[in-house]
Amino acid sequence: MGYILGLDIGTRNIKAVLLEDTGKGFKAIKLESLSRDQWELTGPRTFLKQAHLPFAPVVSTFPSSLCSFRDLTLPSADRSPLDEAVKYACEKLLPHPIDDLVVGFEHVGKTEGGESILAAAALKRDLQLVAAPLEAARIELIGLLPDAAAIWALARLAPSDPDRPAAVLDIGASSSKLAISQEGQRPFLKAIRGGPIVLAEAPATSMEDPDKQSTGLEELPESLKPTIDKLADELTRAFLLAPSPVRPAKLWLCGGGALLPGVQQELSAKLDMPVETADVLAWIGSSPEGNKGTIFAAAIGAAIAGFRRKRMPLDLLKEEFRPRSRVRKLAAPLTTALVLVALSLAVLLVSRLAFNARLNARLQNTLSRQRQIGRQVLGLETTGGSLSIRLESKLKELQRMAQNRTPMQGISALSTLRDLAGFIPAGGAIKIQSLNITQGGMAANMLAASRSDIDQLLDAINASGRFIANTGETVQKNQKISFTLEVEYQAPQ
Repeated sequence: MGYILGLDIGTRNIKAVLLEDTGKGFKAIKLESLSRDQWELTGPRTFLKQAHLPFAPVVSTFPSSLCSFRDLTLPSADRSPLDEAVKYACEKLLPHPIDDLVVGFEHVGKTEGGESILAAAALKRDLQLVAAPLEAARIELIGLLPDAAAIWALARLAPSDPDRPAAVLDIGASSSKLAISQEGQRPFLKAIRGGPIVLAEAPATSMEDPDKQSTGLEELPESLKPTIDKLADELTRAFLLAPSPVRPAKLWLCGGGALLPGVQQELSAKLDMPVETADVLAWIGSSPEGNKGTIFAAAIGAAIAGFRRKRMPLDLLKEEFRPRSRVRKLAAPLTTALVLVALSLAVLLVSRLAFNARLNARLQNTLSRQRQIGRQVLGLETTGGSLSIRLESKLKELQRMAQNRTPMQGISALSTLRDLAGFIPAGGAIKIQSLNITQGGMAANMLAASRSDIDQLLDAINASGRFIANTGETVQKNQKISFTLEVEYQAPQ
């Protein structure tokens, strides 16, 4: 399911077909046309708005007279990319420098000599003239095909004998386009110049009233006979040069020139084969709209080709000459640099957040351990009361001090607290009421059961050789003695 807008950009008229893929076939939703002068004056966007056409993906044609077709056979053993191999092979066959050309190709099968390729090449400057207005109007251009390739897309759907090729001729204002297609055979495409006389001298009613179809029995005007004679000669040569060993059983006509009076009859007589007007809308399974399908054949073929997005036949829409693509190409390195910078900043931010998370976890673990030590040393509850609040504040101070080292012996405040806990006799003979740890030592208000317990504590601390301890004023309170203990770090020897 989906919609594609096919544009046939001719020398005199622009034709647009909005095509829907129904899954069972194609349905032509809307067919509109505009003169080339009006198209250039108002622009594509205004045309689509006035015609009530959506801004669907567009496949556009350009005149095949601007294009060169070449049949190539590439060795199957060639391991280089196919597009490079085709470009190299065309370089020897085309009249212009390869750098000035855009080359497209269609892989059409295998032969005894290798890979069979149909290639098309056109000058970049000619394609830019077609693509630039669409790009400027911000219309999504997904394919750019020679109009002969669009007719080839229709030839595959033409009713024909399975053993004989189908031939479709689009008679346009500036040239005619021939497509001969047969399953298992290489297709044959040809742009036949010499169309302006046909349409310039044709009765105006044939184009102004396309639904009034010619029966092919009317007499061809004398002024058109030289043009039809030339066209018949070109078709005869084309049938001889086509890869198929047999002639087509019938020639199908489409385009505006197919409705000119007497054209079918004259061509049939000169080619000695049946010639009929192609009912293109019936071919694709869509409802007929008079003869519009015949006139809009190239636009319909372009839209059908657009549904083969991955490999449209002879698509010449290349990034190298699209205006918007050049801007994107220049912007690509800057975009890449910005993306790399953004990724680097993101990595740094994530790394910083991860580092902060690890640091916070480590500090929380340190605080938890300090709280456990504080409870063991102080023998106090930490869940209420003024002393518990002071203890919590002191433990947070320990958290900060634990990150530093003392200037004298490199003993941390946490290890100092642990050491003091080791000096206090077990059994509750001495308890700490309050504690103040400084950079040089600590001061504690303590309770002891007897003076001998105080002396034992002092002797144990001084005997360690790491601290110098002394007591301040002692006060007897009932059965307890309150005293102040001051401990300083021992100066290194």
